[in-house]
Amino acid sequence: MIEVTVVGRHVKVTDGVREYAAEKADKLDRFHLKKIEVILSSEASRYKAEMIASSRRGKTFVSHAEFDDLHRAIDLAVEKLESQLARTKGKVREKRVRRPRSALPPESMEPMEPMEPTGESAGLSDTESPLEDEAEINP
Repeated sequence: MIEVTVVGRHVKVTDGVREYAAEKADKLDRFHLKKIEVILSSEASRYKAEMIASSRRGKTFVSHAEFDDLHRAIDLAVEKLESQLARTKGKVREKRVRRPRSALPPESMEPMEPMEPTGESAGLSDTESPLEDEAEINP
């Protein structure tokens, strides 16, 4: 559950508006946020809604919305914040490095057998090469 704080600047925040904002903010619970602060304000006949969300890892997300209706301003701010959070979540998933898991863990892997010697130690002179031998076999 997210801790939701609703504050009004130049606006009286009623219980109905507080519940509405908290209900809309709970919609963002799937993003594992620690807290959301909703700041409502009024200028002339326009309402502004600002939402500040803090993630559990310390990152902060902010959205602003302005509309003639207070409830619609809250809705728009929630939509913008949800869009930001979804975009960030997608980027985090893309950055993850997917490493293939080997069949055996490194501790239980057997050491590799030594390779057959090549060059002088294999009985070839300095002028002979293994490739020349293949050319004679496969004309």
